[in-house]
Amino acid sequence: MSVTLLYAAFGTVVFVALRADGAGLESRLNPPSSTKPGPSMAIVRVGHTHRVVQKCTLEENAADLRCSATFTNGDPRTELRLIPRRPRSLRPSEDKREPVAIVVGTAEGAASAEVAPGRWELDWAGYPSQRTISLASRSEANVTLQTVTGRCDRISRACNLVSGAVSKRLDVVVR
Repeated sequence: MSVTLLYAAFGTVVFVALRADGAGLESRLNPPSSTKPGPSMAIVRVGHTHRVVQKCTLEENAADLRCSATFTNGDPRTELRLIPRRPRSLRPSEDKREPVAIVVGTAEGAASAEVAPGRWELDWAGYPSQRTISLASRSEANVTLQTVTGRCDRISRACNLVSGAVSKRLDVVVR
């Protein structure tokens, strides 16, 4: 545990900071850089699956007609950018975090990075909305990205493959 005391004139205590992790006031004034790993960093793990609709088949039940899709695996390469969102209490020069790109490669379909604690915006090309996560020191975030290319549309008594349709899903669990 560390204790930080700041004294004003005549020895009056004006600030006391107690930190069990030993970080103290120094970590508040000099937050870690997102490019220099350290003991207080958070881990972000990213996994991506990409499925491609190959064929659409009309299924007839007694009650209704529906289309069923046949899938194949697509290329899992993608990139997720983490953009720091500075707290209003910090001036821009006090937040030393920088954007981080996590690139998911071809074969593995997963990647990870260490980042500084704080609020981060998740930026994934083609994803229709912004997601923001808050990471504490030594926390872990598991980000699951899913892409489906193609869609089956039922038109009357037939199924039509719309190969240009793309849907994306982003799920996050922070522990």
